[in-house]
Amino acid sequence: MDKEEILKRGREDGPDEREQKIQCDAYSFAGTVGCVICIIFIVFSIICDKNPFPYCLIAMAYCAAEYLYKYVKLRKKRDLIFGIIASIAAVCWALLSIIKF
Repeated sequence: MDKEEILKRGREDGPDEREQKIQCDAYSFAGTVGCVICIIFIVFSIICDKNPFPYCLIAMAYCAAEYLYKYVKLRKKRDLIFGIIASIAAVCWALLSIIKF
């Protein structure tokens, strides 16, 4: 097997580690932007005396999903605890959203 054949097989195997890292960073950045937008909407809702609960629900659901996914993959107790807390908060925000509407 020559050098070119090894390189060709490596390219055919799928995305490399660099592409996977960039994809992971992109998801992380997109999630951060989404949470910042939720925070902006929460602040504007409070200033305008509107119901901020749906935006709080979105932010907490994102946090819960992130921590629970990390727990499933890494089995760190801290991630499970934060995931459960964020899930409970998301349920509370959902109930408050329903009650207020």
